[in-house]
Amino acid sequence: MAFSSGELYTIVTNRLAKGRKSSIVAMIKGTQFEFLKEILFKIPKRLRQRVQEVTIDISGSLNNSVKARFTNAHKVIDCFRVQHLAFDAVREIRIEHRWEALEQENLEYE
Repeated sequence: MAFSSGELYTIVTNRLAKGRKSSIVAMIKGTQFEFLKEILFKIPKRLRQRVQEVTIDISGSLNNSVKARFTNAHKVIDCFRVQHLAFDAVREIRIEHRWEALEQENLEYE
């Protein structure tokens, strides 16, 4: 998540808290694998093993950090990222078809 000036943060939340007290477990500046691995390792192993699900973006470094530290958790890709990729793909195809249609119109006009 970017707040300003391109700064990226990794936010660890407790979904079961449903936005109430203890919802935010940790807010870590950065997304680099080695740094995240070090920070996430500070969470006691017994607590990390209780984590059932982790939602991640498509970042390879974050995925590796989660896999290394939350061994019992199911990994779920953030639906926003999936939707964003799908939207980009549809937009690219739409633009391509629009150019083809314009080209066809020009040929018919000539």
